[in-house]
Amino acid sequence: MSDEALCRLAQSGDEGARDTLVARYFDLVGKRARGYFPAGGAILVEWEDLGQEGFLGLLSAIEGYDPAYGAAFRTFATLAIDRRMTDAVRAAFRKKQVPPSAQVELEDLPDAMDPERKVLLREELERVRIRLEGRFSPRERDALALHVAGFSNGEIAARLGCGVKSVENALGRVRRKLNQG
Repeated sequence: MSDEALCRLAQSGDEGARDTLVARYFDLVGKRARGYFPAGGAILVEWEDLGQEGFLGLLSAIEGYDPAYGAAFRTFATLAIDRRMTDAVRAAFRKKQVPPSAQVELEDLPDAMDPERKVLLREELERVRIRLEGRFSPRERDALALHVAGFSNGEIAARLGCGVKSVENALGRVRRKLNQG
C-alpha cells in the first residue's frame, strides 16, 4: 500500500496505518538526525530528544498531509521532520538549553511508537553518534553548530573571527564528510 493511501487511512483513525507509516519512516528520522551532531562539540539537543522531535514532525505530517499540495507524502514528511528538528536545535541554541518541547521522554511518545521501537531508536541514534565522533575539526564543528542555528556565513565568520571563505570551506568539508557516511 502506498504511503499516501496509508496516510488517508491514518487520518481517518486507523491506528494500524499510522503505525505502519511510523515503522516505514523510522530509519529516515535517524538519518535526518545524523547531520545535527557535530562530534566533540557542544550538544545542544540530546539524541533522544532530537529523535522525538523528528517523530513528532512525522506524526504532524501524517495529520496534515493533503495530496492537493502536489507533493508526495515522503517529501512532505521529510520536510516536516527536518523543520521540527531544526526548530528544536535553533531554540536550544538561542536558549542554551533544551526547549521544553524536546524534554518529552521516549516513553511519552504516542502509542504508535511501541517500546521496542523506542529502544531501537535510542540504539540507532547512539550508533550514529559513535560513527560521527572525531570526524570534524573544531572549525568545522563550530561552523556547523552556528549554521544549524540559522546564522548566515557572514555572521558565522564574524563570530569565529575568520573569513567568509573559511566558513564556506569548513561547511563544504562537513557536507562531504556527512555524505561519505
